[in-house]
Amino acid sequence: MSNTPQHPPHLPLLWLAAAIAIPVSLTVTAYGVAEYGPQETVQVHPVTQSLPTPELVGQIATTPLRQDDVVRSGDTLARVLARLSVDDPAALDYLRRTPAARGFFDLTPGRSVHAVIARDGKLNELAYLGNDEQRLTLRRDGEGFRVETTQVPLVQSTAYGGGRLSGDAGSAIARLDLPAPVRQQLAALFDNGDQRQLGAGSRYSVVYETFQQDGLTVRTGRILAASFSDGKTLQRAFWFQPEGQPGGYYTEDGASAAARFLRYPTDFTHVSSGFGVRLHPVLKRRIGHEGVDLAAPTGTPVYAAGNGKLVKYGREGAYGNMAEIRHDGRYQTVYAHMSKFAGGLKAGSTVTKGQLIGYVGSTGRSTGSHLHFEFRINDQPVDPLAVKLPADAALGKNWLAAFKQQTTPLGEQLALLDGSRLASIR
Repeated sequence: MSNTPQHPPHLPLLWLAAAIAIPVSLTVTAYGVAEYGPQETVQVHPVTQSLPTPELVGQIATTPLRQDDVVRSGDTLARVLARLSVDDPAALDYLRRTPAARGFFDLTPGRSVHAVIARDGKLNELAYLGNDEQRLTLRRDGEGFRVETTQVPLVQSTAYGGGRLSGDAGSAIARLDLPAPVRQQLAALFDNGDQRQLGAGSRYSVVYETFQQDGLTVRTGRILAASFSDGKTLQRAFWFQPEGQPGGYYTEDGASAAARFLRYPTDFTHVSSGFGVRLHPVLKRRIGHEGVDLAAPTGTPVYAAGNGKLVKYGREGAYGNMAEIRHDGRYQTVYAHMSKFAGGLKAGSTVTKGQLIGYVGSTGRSTGSHLHFEFRINDQPVDPLAVKLPADAALGKNWLAAFKQQTTPLGEQLALLDGSRLASIR
């Protein structure tokens, strides 16, 4: 007989079952308390209130439309107003009859036009920044209108351009993708009577001033630096104005880089009448023509051909709106048939080469829009397109240090534009 104690069978399994059952029973109990505990009745009291219906439809129907557009080439004011959905003959008639509103008709491509228009097409407000940097604003005033003129401050900035010339030498500059005043300055800067250096394939770079209003370029200023390279020689020119003296263009060593005068004082399409005897288009008889006629659209800017004083600046018989500049005791230039004059100038004013003095037109004895341009030496007219233009004087030695300090950064910019700096790095 064995003395080994006897134990209930499967005792470990029973303890394991008990260990599992206790937490399960506790869990069930907890759930039971949470699920079947006392509940509180929530009292709900609905509240109603009448609200007025917003008159959105009525407001939309009377809210004016605010629209902006950009003047396109060949635009008229009537065409711009039509694109803005303006249907207001009274407003257009007022603009046509009112002298203070004439600036609305001197539209420049690229300029913006702002309008506030009633839902029935009536014009409440029209704003446009004119060529003289004045903002013209037409406002509805009761049953009529009024025009306000305000001077707009412009922000000066810098723009860049570069590439290669294409086409024949005579039209190479005119084909560049640059603003017309910049092209005109560029041609004058590198044209001392030898157009060969402006031939097809030459590479150019240019840094020039711009003047902006609300982020829009209103006009360009003078060229600050420029270069031309025909693959063999590199020509550079920098604008520098010594304190208290007229400015000019100089090479990197201070020598004059330009002629004293602009050969072409406006950006023209073609020469409609040359210098010398011709059959006058109005008088219908042969008569001497003391200048050249440069055909250009009305409103094209006209620039002073050189530094000097305006000795005449107004209406002058058959010349229409004209300007005469005396550059020194020997040289004079004449600009005739202009549509209007630049703001801020009068007879006796001093002007600098490339300064805006007026706009191309057809006033006086004229059959079409053009600039009549005369160049005189000792009061004797000469052919402006053939005369050898005198060179500017070299920069004085006292100004060389200041010149270098100002133009060195411009030279670096030109080097990047024309690739010469990259070539030197390689």
